[in-house]
Amino acid sequence: TQPARDKDIAPYPTSAGYPAPEAEIRDRPQSDVPSARRPGQGPLYQGSDIDEILSALTQAYYAGEYQETIELANRILAQQPGNPTALEYRQKAEDNLIRGVVPDHRIPFDARVAYNRANSLVRAGNYEEAERLYREARDLAERSGVLSWKDAEQALLDIQDLALARELLNEGDRLMAVDNWSEALRKYEGALRVVPNDPQAEERVEMVRRVQQDADQVAVQLNMLGGSLQEQVGQLQQIRQSLARIRQLLPNSQRLEDLQAEADNRLQAIKLQLQDQAQAALARAQSSTSLDEQLDLTNEALRLLEMAVDLDPADTKLSELMQTARANVGDMQRARQIIERAAALIAQNFDNELMQARTMLAGLRDYVQDERYRMIVSDLLARYIERAEYALADGNISEAETWLTALREEPFRILGRRAELQRLENAIRRQRTRGR
Repeated sequence: TQPARDKDIAPYPTSAGYPAPEAEIRDRPQSDVPSARRPGQGPLYQGSDIDEILSALTQAYYAGEYQETIELANRILAQQPGNPTALEYRQKAEDNLIRGVVPDHRIPFDARVAYNRANSLVRAGNYEEAERLYREARDLAERSGVLSWKDAEQALLDIQDLALARELLNEGDRLMAVDNWSEALRKYEGALRVVPNDPQAEERVEMVRRVQQDADQVAVQLNMLGGSLQEQVGQLQQIRQSLARIRQLLPNSQRLEDLQAEADNRLQAIKLQLQDQAQAALARAQSSTSLDEQLDLTNEALRLLEMAVDLDPADTKLSELMQTARANVGDMQRARQIIERAAALIAQNFDNELMQARTMLAGLRDYVQDERYRMIVSDLLARYIERAEYALADGNISEAETWLTALREEPFRILGRRAELQRLENAIRRQRTRGR
């Protein structure tokens, strides 16, 4: 067969910087090009030779000889344009050359050791020593013929970014120590821009934003503190919780300490108001003669004291006063129940129930001025006098005297009804005189 002419050779793709071999042949005068060098001609490009070149191509690629791989691929493509194997290996070899990929077996052992030690130091945060070892690894590789070790070069670039980010973090920490939160946030955000997704920078940015937001909110709440005492207590409790939370993040912050001092001053002022109002309510309860009014006032004092103790649990005086008020409320509630129970027993108007009611009412000496109490005792007194009169009418002087004796005891003494008792006593005396 007749050899193909140059112009009939189909072009094939190649990469910039690596001209196709047939281009060099076409550019030369035809008289200078032996027929054996023309594309598609010569024994080298017969079928068996292509297989040998493909074998040499793969061996060169996996040996890391990427320039040789490209040259062999070009020789195959000059004979068989579009050969998929040659195209694939040439593309991969060119990419590896561009990216500076070096097979591990070509990296000297000492260089690999230095590189791995540097990686460990980076994880430990010792960037200066890591940078020195990266440079040492790169230099060892260059002396062994690896002129471009991209891993080491990229590590040196990365270590500079890491060092800069750490410097920005340290500057941010110093600014946080003097409560310059806005500038500290700017430094932390700068570190995050240098090393995106850095967990330390992200944590500090989040912390500063949270502290700044909570502190500003506390300052606003302190300035806007108002409403009833109960509402102010609720607001102060929320403020204290917020301050406790953010002071855990910045325990040495003078700015937060100032906010805490202002909150404590507000707390003491409200606590004194609560204490004064509670003591005033207790004084009114003590001077009142109505059990219901005493109970209402003491309950109000107890509510105020509970709020005051919530604000300052360490105040033992307030705690004791609150316990006393709570005990008084319990006594008053029991007294009211006893009075109602005694009234129910009196209404039944049986002797045993009347005696039980008298015993119950006699134990309420602290509430003898209560109008409801005195009214029930007066009703019970009338029932006792009635029982004594019935006994006299039946001629049972002994029973009449028993009822009269009970009328001289508590709780009837508070009524001061001596005239009625005297009349009953005279009637018993006359009955005894007639019986002699």
